[in-house]
Formats: sequence, structure tokens, C-alpha cells
Amino acid sequence: MSRLSPPWAVGLLLLVVSPASSQQVVEIDFTGGRTIIDDPWNRDMRVDDLAFDWNRGLFFVTDTEEPNGIMVFSLETGEWLRTVSTPKGEGPYELPYGVHGTGLARNGGLYVNGFLSVVEFDLDGEPVNSWRPLAPPTTDVCDLGGVPAIPTQGGVVRQRLGNADEQMADWSRGILYVDDAEEPNGIMVFSLETGEWLRTIRTPRGDGPFEFSQGRQAFALAPDDHLFVSGMNRVITLDPNDSPISSWTPQAPMRRAVCDLDGKPTVPIPNGILRHETEVIGPEAALGHTIATTSIERGRALGITMALSRIACTEDRAFVVLSYEEGPDSVFAYRLNGEAERIAVPTDFTEDWGCQIAGRPCPPWSKNVQPSIDDRGNLALLGADWRTAGTVIDPDSGCYAMIQKNPATDMARIPVRVHGDSILVFQQDMEQGSGGFQVYMGSTNKVSIHPLRRISGEPCPGMLPSVK
Repeated sequence: MSRLSPPWAVGLLLLVVSPASSQQVVEIDFTGGRTIIDDPWNRDMRVDDLAFDWNRGLFFVTDTEEPNGIMVFSLETGEWLRTVSTPKGEGPYELPYGVHGTGLARNGGLYVNGFLSVVEFDLDGEPVNSWRPLAPPTTDVCDLGGVPAIPTQGGVVRQRLGNADEQMADWSRGILYVDDAEEPNGIMVFSLETGEWLRTIRTPRGDGPFEFSQGRQAFALAPDDHLFVSGMNRVITLDPNDSPISSWTPQAPMRRAVCDLDGKPTVPIPNGILRHETEVIGPEAALGHTIATTSIERGRALGITMALSRIACTEDRAFVVLSYEEGPDSVFAYRLNGEAERIAVPTDFTEDWGCQIAGRPCPPWSKNVQPSIDDRGNLALLGADWRTAGTVIDPDSGCYAMIQKNPATDMARIPVRVHGDSILVFQQDMEQGSGGFQVYMGSTNKVSIHPLRRISGEPCPGMLPSVK
């Protein structure tokens, strides 16, 4: 063994190609080297899913007998050190289809690819970040410039600035709020007119009275230029100077979403909404951190549904969007006077067009949509589907307009807000490389606004009146 070789080096040599005519061919000398692990219990490890931290002398390997765990071993002694738990599920740090790939993060943490999402773990094996790329499913992940990256057709997808799922426009003041993907505890503020960066609002992670133990999850405009910022368990109100002035821990199961309902922060709860502090709206809604249900499985499923629920509010009505394991989203409306109703979601363009994920048909455009309110009080449901951007619905009449995209040219364009007869779009980066296009999706460095134009059909009264 060379004097410069690390103590865990084994008798494995690589094919080395030398310049000019002296091409070298080598073979493995199995008489040399040493055994690192010889497990007498025959613990199975997946040989196609490995990550090595040579600096710290560690290697990570998926445990086939505990598929929701990644074992960590010492490369020097072969000692098992710990197992990183990677639970299967739909929660914020869970993987719907289990572990499919691992990669070492630059800071010594670990990226875990769950086919549809990537979860980042810190040095202690705790989840600290979750990223759902707007890209076809994949089974691998690596660190590219300090952020996770996955392969995709014609290039790579790299987590970038500006999460398209977390943004908000204050049209009256001409301000855009957007999540900073490279500073996950920050909300960037831009001018909608000039695009100038104005400031970054800090929303620290922690257990203090104005901190978020599991990180900031969502934000919403509040009266008098204030801001409601939500974590999984807490809602904080920031004044116009971005200073925290109040903190509220709703008596409700964990959830991300918050909105302003007639001047008060409001969050979704099972069967209704909870408006600060204890105003419960919904025919069967009730205060409480627990979920009443008939079985553990149903309770777990409902808990996941509520954690991932979304909400948007007008002055007198809250719209709650719920996603389930199968099928399109459901939308419910709750009024301040206690009335509740279900909003019909259009079924246009939801036919099966042959796309599959993990052997199952791709979800329709109406799954995992983000709700917002346009300047005429209509409900917009927008998502990341490559063919259908979403819909705008008149919640009183049910009349709606569908918004289409061209999948050949608009794959990297994510519509996020409707304003007047225009739509605000987050443009993902696309670059021409030697192997084709590299597409950086799931976040953005470019925001634009574009007019809508009519393709077919008759307009709804008062909706998009100048679209021609």
C-alpha cells in the first residue's frame, strides 16, 4: 500500500489511460488489500446505491432489510455507526416511493432521491430541506455547486433560486415576495416594475418565540402591509419593517398554509378552517392538535393531507385545496358566516395521454395545484403540468377558463399568478450544452408577465374581459 493511501484503501485498481501509445491495462489483485465488512448476519446492502465521504472515512448504503433506512459505516473499521431514517410517505420529509438514490452533499450531509423528491439530511442524519423537482422522475442525485442536482433528458436539473411553489405578489404596491432556495430561511422581496431586489426577510429556524422549529413553510399578505409567515406549527406576523410583532400556535394539526381572512391569519384544519385565535369555521371542524379517525392508517393519511393542504382567501371566504394519494385535488370554500361548499374542479384535459410514473399513469394537471385569487375575486388553480397550466374559476357561478401551455416550448415556464388579463410566470433556466439542453427546474432566476389570448370557447361574464 502506498504511503499516501488512506487506511481504508483496498486492493482495487482502476483502468488508467496514458497519453500517446502507452495505454495501460491493469487488473484487480485480490491477494492484496483487506476486508472492511464481513457481516456474520448476512445483512444485505444494495450495491447500486452507495455514497462515500472519503474525508470523514464514511460510506452510506441502503439497507435492503430495512428499506426506509440508510446505514452508515466506518471505512476504516467497518463498524456500523448509525442508520439514517428515510420514511416512506407523503410528508414534508418523506419519500412517496422510498429511497432510489443517494449523494453526498458538499457540507458532509446527504441527499436522498425518492424518485419524485429529494430530501437533504444534515451531519446528524436529521432532515433539513426537501425539494420536489419539476422534472421527470429519476433515481440519482449529486451535489452540483453546493445544491442537489438530478439527471434529466438533455441535461441536469439543479435546485436554484426562487421556489416556484412559494411566491406572492402584492399588486397594489408592486412587490413580489419569493422564497430564496439558496437561503431557505429567507424571503426575497423584488419590485414588480423594475425587477430590482429590495431586501431579504429573515425567518430563522429554531425554537424561539419568533422562530420555526421545522423551518418556514408559507407566507401571505396581511393588512396594513404586514406579512403572515407560517411554519408547520406556528404563524408569525411581521410588521412593514419585517420585525416580528406576534406569534400564534394554532390548536390544529401540523400544516404549512396560511392566508388573511378579513384581517386575521387563517389556517386549514380537518373539515374546515381556524381563524385566529379560536374561531372555527366548518360544519364538522373542531379545535385540537389531534385528528379523530377510525383507524391509524386513515389518521396518518389525513395528517399528511392536512400537512400539505393549501389555502387562499378573499375578504369573506377561504378556499382550501386538499391532495390525496390518488385522483385530482379537492377544493372547499368556507365563508365567514359559517357556510361551506365544495368547488367543482374542471375535468378538461385530464385524459390519460400515455405518460407513466413508476408504472402508474401520470397525475392530472389538477393534482398538487396552488390556489390564488385574481384581482376580480376569481379562484386560480395553477400547477406545473407541461400541457395545462391550470384554470380560473368564478366561485359563485362555476364558470371557468382553462389555461393551456405548449409542451414543446413551455416545459420550463411555470405560471404562478393571474392578474388582470395577464399571467405571472416563473421561467426556469435552460442552457445549451455539449450534450444538449441543461434544464434547471424547480426554482427560477427569471420572472415575467405575459398577456393571455383566446384559443376557443366563450368567456365567462366579467372574467378576462379583454382577452382576444
